[in-house]
Amino acid sequence: KSPKSAFYGEDKSVVNGRIFKALDWFYTRILELAKEENHENYLEEITSFYENISKRVVVTLTTTTTIGMAFQMFVSVNGAGKPLNSYDLLRGLLVAKSHSLGLDHDVSKLVRQLNEVMKDIEKKPGGDGKITTCMTYWTEARHGKNIQANDVPDILDQEIREFTELSEFYELCSQLWDFAFWYHELCSTRPSEHLKLEGFMQNRRILGFADKGQSPWNAQHMMIYASCMSSGKTESEVNAIMDAFEWVNIRGGWSQISNNLEKIYPYFSKKALYLDAVDDWYDELIGQLSDVLENADINGFSHLKNESISESKATVILHKVRKSSKDPGPQTKTNNCNACQCLPEGSPSPWKCRPEKEIRGSISGRLGNWFLLRDITDKDINGFEIVPLKRIKQMLDNANTGIEVSTLDEIKKKIKQETDWRVSDINKRTDELIAGAERHWPREFIRPKKV
Repeated sequence: KSPKSAFYGEDKSVVNGRIFKALDWFYTRILELAKEENHENYLEEITSFYENISKRVVVTLTTTTTIGMAFQMFVSVNGAGKPLNSYDLLRGLLVAKSHSLGLDHDVSKLVRQLNEVMKDIEKKPGGDGKITTCMTYWTEARHGKNIQANDVPDILDQEIREFTELSEFYELCSQLWDFAFWYHELCSTRPSEHLKLEGFMQNRRILGFADKGQSPWNAQHMMIYASCMSSGKTESEVNAIMDAFEWVNIRGGWSQISNNLEKIYPYFSKKALYLDAVDDWYDELIGQLSDVLENADINGFSHLKNESISESKATVILHKVRKSSKDPGPQTKTNNCNACQCLPEGSPSPWKCRPEKEIRGSISGRLGNWFLLRDITDKDINGFEIVPLKRIKQMLDNANTGIEVSTLDEIKKKIKQETDWRVSDINKRTDELIAGAERHWPREFIRPKKV
């Protein structure tokens, strides 16, 4: 019997209820599917379906007190399937709450827009993890504190449960859309038509200051940059914030201060999201960053001699010391700047720029030659007590691109022709680079003229 005939005469509270409507929908839909499969014997199809459900499927109901616990339960029993990420759960929360308020149509539009920007992140390698990181950073910025990824669904559930107006859905979805868009743009290494500000991916500043061995997608400073961009901060404001975080990272040495910055990133990301003017909280930011340096063991820039330097980090350091505003690559244009005052003749692959002016001693300056020193251990280069010809041979053994080999061959010829190369020249060059870093990032922060 159809539900309408089976429940004929029942109280209106029954036939107008959601369970009755769901039953009626299933009845109609199952009839349609059965007739599509076997129009003559559709009842046989329904009987077969019923037997499968009743004899081969176990249905259980598990009730939890929080969405986070429901998430953990789902993960536990879904080992062979696709796990839900934080965005999947947010989407479910939005749909459920909007339905209870009768706002399904309007909120569905917002969710569809969110789906599009999240798909761009999901397409990246390890996209599911990147979405979870994006959701975590956004939630931390929204609340101004550190939050564990597993706690994100519960926190969002508490927020959305209190919603009563469409404007609340709009504010949350719009903010997440903007944050996710800029998180994707900032982390992507491809050229971006949206990033016109000097100091973003064009000159590798973001890549350069990810923690050691960490991709920018997981770098905590990405949280505050995405917050600034998504809230429409000006070019001077964003650059002032980037300058401040670069200052504390370079000045303090990356390895010893990273833990002390963990609370600072979300705290000021919230201010970036909700306060219009950076001037309102910039002094507080510098104060907290200065406190981080007070507790760090700093001896000039000696850590740059002893700490391994990634190519991105070294490129950024040299670029900033030189006060260049051009793109340091990697691109094939011959007019791009690649910190030429700090490199020997030629330039590293894949820049392929014009040969640059020779600077005596630069062949072994550690900062200026990161591209030549790859794969050489600290033990090999400790103290720089290696004669130039031996150093060149060591570099040639580790060079892995044609332009590196040709550059080193040229330098090798020049060393053979000249007799006045000394280890002191090499050390002097390194000291010059470190002095340049010292001038650019002094012990006390110098406030930019304009924030």
